[in-house]
Amino acid sequence: MLGFLAYIGTVKKGNGEKYSPKYQYAILGAVGVFIDEVTLNEWADIRRSARWLRNELPKLPKSAPRLIGKQVAARLRDPGNLQLVEDLDCRLIILIAAETGLRRKDIAAGMTTDCLLELDDGKWSIVFTDSKKKVPRSVPVHERVALAIQAHIAHKRSTLPGTRNLFARDSTDTVITLTLINRALTELVEALDIRTSNGEFLPVTPHMFRHQNATDWLEAGMPMAVVQKLLNHESMRSTEIYARLSEQAVREVWEKTRAVSSAGEPVERPTGVMEEAAWMHAFMGGASQALPNGRCGMPCGETCEHANACLYCPLFMTTPEYLPVLRDQRDDHGKMMQLAEAEGHIRIVEKNRQPFVALNKLIASLETIEKRELAVAGGQAG
Repeated sequence: MLGFLAYIGTVKKGNGEKYSPKYQYAILGAVGVFIDEVTLNEWADIRRSARWLRNELPKLPKSAPRLIGKQVAARLRDPGNLQLVEDLDCRLIILIAAETGLRRKDIAAGMTTDCLLELDDGKWSIVFTDSKKKVPRSVPVHERVALAIQAHIAHKRSTLPGTRNLFARDSTDTVITLTLINRALTELVEALDIRTSNGEFLPVTPHMFRHQNATDWLEAGMPMAVVQKLLNHESMRSTEIYARLSEQAVREVWEKTRAVSSAGEPVERPTGVMEEAAWMHAFMGGASQALPNGRCGMPCGETCEHANACLYCPLFMTTPEYLPVLRDQRDDHGKMMQLAEAEGHIRIVEKNRQPFVALNKLIASLETIEKRELAVAGGQAG
């Protein structure tokens, strides 16, 4: 391995120039994946600990983790879309990676047919072997993921009796190759016609779900220590990378959208020095008081006795991105009013009428803003 490493450093282009560190790193990365496959399935007498050392690899400039984007991630984890992946092993691996952010290798080679745990309170977890530390770990999963794993366990036991690896490919317990998973995900992207702004198919790897999930969790207000635990990061420094990405993503949304108050009045965003100060209040307010349908405009350092958003609070504000949630809330109140009226429960009707009216007012204001922004965006595109 060391000999090949030295050789890569001497390879030159046709014009006599050496290849860039990025190109050398890509070659060594491909070789590293091949070695992983060989050692996992014992195709050759190579120690499982055989790896390039970090200080042996070409030095690359640090770059931020690549994100898939919330909407793309949602499409790739959608159960209906996942049916397009014909290989059952690949389909489940993509689902688990998309939902949990686990490393591809931890899933493919670290999960067995007894990996599923059902807790007494109806919650589910999966147990896997950490590919880096070689120790068992567990992460919580949603019931829909647990049921998919449960079905796959039954399938694997019926097709490969006696197998132990959840993603074994034959009776010798040879696990699925990592490159096969990548190819299945690439084919799914192409089948769904997911493209970049340049019109090319979006390059997606299973590891990118890890980056996207971590950023989304932090953006939703999950404590960094919890995210660190879910990602199995030994150092908080690794998790802090996603915290910076999260703040950047939230800032970009905040700068582009226009908020309205609980009274339906537009909340103007200041400029200059005042803009930075306003952003800090908005960012801290979103972190300290995570709301399902907007954000809290309460000054930093103050506390609120209410755990949920109050539609009548003068400090509450919301933006067009929350329109689906607000519409669902309005419809729920409308249905309650209809049912109560039919049963003659006047108090319940009146109890739901006030939030119904308030939500209608908010939605009307936000829809006006949304139409205006779409018109501007359409004009710019033209």
